[in-house]
Amino acid sequence: RDWNIPKGTAIFFNTWAMLHDPVKYPDPESFKPERFFRDDGTLNDDNVQPAFGFGRRVCPGQHLAKASIWIMVACTLALFDIEPAKDEAGNEIPIHYDYTDGLVSHPLPFKCSIRPRDKKAEELVQEL
Repeated sequence: RDWNIPKGTAIFFNTWAMLHDPVKYPDPESFKPERFFRDDGTLNDDNVQPAFGFGRRVCPGQHLAKASIWIMVACTLALFDIEPAKDEAGNEIPIHYDYTDGLVSHPLPFKCSIRPRDKKAEELVQEL
């Protein structure tokens, strides 16, 4: 194809489509973290990671960002039990995965229960 992209044009790629491609990710709407690992359990770096851009314009801070997110998630999982919320009868409230529309999409709020795992975790959180 011949494309004429004027100088200074902002180009946005469709991240959602890239990460929901059923050819690359069968059943893309299902939570299947194993799809991002090789058979030996190591991370498959061949997967597309569009959040940080591509080529010469890739974010130079992507490794710091990924490490920071890893630490934050690890600390959150170490300190808290995260479960579906329960109704008055004690039944789990199903989580419905809805998202905003637009250029930058994010999950809509949902009910869940986030509790410190134990007294020591609660004390640590209070100190922060």
